[in-house]
Amino acid sequence: MKLSLLLYFIISLLFVISFLLNCYGYQFAGYWTEKIIAWIWLIHTVFIVIYHWQHKLTKI
Repeated sequence: MKLSLLLYFIISLLFVISFLLNCYGYQFAGYWTEKIIAWIWLIHTVFIVIYHWQHKLTKI
C-alpha cells in the first residue's frame, strides 16, 4: 500500500506542477500529457478513497 500512496503523491505533484506551469503560460510537451495526468490523478484519487475508507481519518 505504501507504493500506491507514493504513486499518488508523485501524480499529485505532477498535477500541481502542471497547474503552476499553466498559470505562467507554460505547459508540458504534447496536447494529451496534461489530460492524461489529470485523468490518472482523478482515477487514483477515487481508488485511494475507496481503498482506505475503512480508516476513520479518511471518512472525515
